[in-house]
Amino acid sequence: VTASPLPEALRARYSGAYSPFLLADLALEGEISREDALRALGELESVARRQGNVLVVAHALPAMIETISAWASSLKDKGIT
Repeated sequence: VTASPLPEALRARYSGAYSPFLLADLALEGEISREDALRALGELESVARRQGNVLVVAHALPAMIETISAWASSLKDKGIT
């Protein structure tokens, strides 16, 4: 079970404008608790402000979908669109 951001050096190395792939800023894998997922997603908010976007990948488990949906719904109130 991990909630791990990609290292800055790796993201910088492979995030060219014409790159044929995307790198996730966060991977939520396995049975991660709602609290841990929300904590990791909350940390991404500063990344979103700095980069202008973030990409999160996660297992399509019902609880994870609900958690990400709730977090995404809160972003507009925080000034992140």
